[in-house]
Amino acid sequence: MGVTEEYAKYSCLLLIMKGSLLMDNKWSEWKYIPSRPRPRGKYPRLYEHAYGIYQIRAADVAGKPIPIPRMGSVDEEGILYIGRSGYKDRSPSRTLAVRLKEFEQVDHSGAQTYFLAECTGCLNQGIYKKHKLQCRVMYLSGDKEEIDKKEIGAIGQYFCRFGELPPCNSSFPGKFSYFLEIFKNAKILSN
Repeated sequence: MGVTEEYAKYSCLLLIMKGSLLMDNKWSEWKYIPSRPRPRGKYPRLYEHAYGIYQIRAADVAGKPIPIPRMGSVDEEGILYIGRSGYKDRSPSRTLAVRLKEFEQVDHSGAQTYFLAECTGCLNQGIYKKHKLQCRVMYLSGDKEEIDKKEIGAIGQYFCRFGELPPCNSSFPGKFSYFLEIFKNAKILSN
């Protein structure tokens, strides 16, 4: 094993371990996201005044996740997107309900990527035919630092496990500072 490969594996192992510590909160159960078009109104009251991070996945008609082949291995949970709410003190109106509604209404980048995939027809055939979207959330206090740390941890864990981002995530916020911190903690880089 070359130094570069060993370095990468060690770094990712540390990231997964650190991510596990960041993921000590519990995820909610998976819930269906209403299909478009749907009647106007508020998103489920469950998320109306809540802050935190969320995941969106594709499920088959029986409600089972649709596995996604990734570079590192197969994502058996079928995660399409990992995102966050706003912050209680800075953007109090951007609750989990609002962010999930934005996904449904194609009002953010992850939703736009999903919508474009729908437009190509690739989500209307094979294992994706008649799929439904589901989401789960990790409820947090609404504190910016906590929400950012949990989102980076969730995306970092995914990236380390599969070698790439979820299909509808276009960026990995804080990736350089996050990896730099891990490398420093592992004494791979000097302070």
